[in-house]
Amino acid sequence: WLAGAHTAVGAVRNLMDPHALQYPDDTGASQPQPSRFHDPSFYCGTRDNAGVHLNSTVPGHAFYLLAEGGNHNGCAVGAVGLDVAKQVFYRAWVTYFTSTATFNEAYFALQQAAADLYPQEIVDQVRVALQAVEMDQPGLCSGLPAVTPACANLSAVPDDLVSAAEGSSIRYCGP
Repeated sequence: WLAGAHTAVGAVRNLMDPHALQYPDDTGASQPQPSRFHDPSFYCGTRDNAGVHLNSTVPGHAFYLLAEGGNHNGCAVGAVGLDVAKQVFYRAWVTYFTSTATFNEAYFALQQAAADLYPQEIVDQVRVALQAVEMDQPGLCSGLPAVTPACANLSAVPDDLVSAAEGSSIRYCGP
């Protein structure tokens, strides 16, 4: 889950734990990479095309949560497996994203991509993973306060959608 780990530079992003790696902010101080849209370390400046790379750990962490499952920001995300996560993100990328897509637009595009390919249980996990990283909210740069994610404190209920090939267990978190 480390992007760039096998290069001479070394890892530049950690999708499992975005805060584990840092980036220099506009003052030169080190900031942890953000794990959610309202993360205090979310970059709101003009550098890096308004933080397109610096903030990429937000959807990257949603991808990790979708593939591997986990708890984040009060939300329990069920694992759907790496192959399913890749197909959902790829379909959204080639079918729905534009070069100027916002996190809020990606929130809807990723759910639509999942609905194009998979049953509602998978779409629900995509929604929960995206809500866990707050891609459905206005975000830190909007100046609006964060709200508790809609998926927070929902009980994860085991579902019978288990992929034997990947060994992933899909858990449904109700709407």
